Amino acid sequence: MFRPFEAIGKLILDLLKSTYAFAEYIGDLILLFIDSLRFIFRGQIHVRNTIHQISHLGADSIIIVFLCIGFTGITLSYILSEGAVDYGLPPLIVPQGVSLAMAQELAPVLAALVLAGRVGSGITSELGSMKVTEQIDALRAIAVSPVKYLVVPRLLACMISIPMITWLACVVGISLGFLPAHYNPGMEMTTTAYFGEVKNALATPKYIQLLFKKSVIFAAIIVFVGCREGFNTRGGAQGVGISVTRSVVFAMILIFLANLIITLIEF
Repeated sequence: MFRPFEAIGKLILDLLKSTYAFAEYIGDLILLFIDSLRFIFRGQIHVRNTIHQISHLGADSIIIVFLCIGFTGITLSYILSEGAVDYGLPPLIVPQGVSLAMAQELAPVLAALVLAGRVGSGITSELGSMKVTEQIDALRAIAVSPVKYLVVPRLLACMISIPMITWLACVVGISLGFLPAHYNPGMEMTTTAYFGEVKNALATPKYIQLLFKKSVIFAAIIVFVGCREGFNTRGGAQGVGISVTRSVVFAMILIFLANLIITLIEF
């Protein structure tokens, strides 16, 4: 027999449990953020480890981010070019659309998603392996804070390198967007016209500031989610795999959520 009130009650209970779990997860990230800031403000930073992480997490990710944003810029420009020709729109809509879309949304969000898969999963697998082999417990046993030694260098490395990578990838995406506009028979846009309009579209500092602001926030999300999942890994190799999957999924969800909040606030 169908019991509607029982079903509704079960649904409400599941929603409450999910809300509590989400709030607890965010609370863990906030505590990790506060602990990291405490060590940073005290100047307790492993410089050598930070430099190594910049190379490992940042420099090694440049190619994959450039490819992703570059192909996206070409695709977006092609779609806008075809639309401009088919519907008789002004050709300058192509550089305007590509540059604004890249700076405001596509470059920071796509770069963050790619880096959540590469950097976030790498952080979780490293820390998760250390957790299941009791290396993190060994650090605590010799009075070394895992947050100071493991989290802070990765946080600083990502907050330095990811905004720079995102900005350069944005430049690559906009620049490659010139190709479809230039070689489209109905447009044949010149280099001067394309990049001149890009310069005009991005003349307002707001767009570049928004790109860097999003990149910094997304970098922090990737690091803290990766570290949180790594520190909470259980169950050997299988547990590491589960933590890596959770890290990538949760980081992507929080990136989209943060992007929505930032966009609503800024516009």
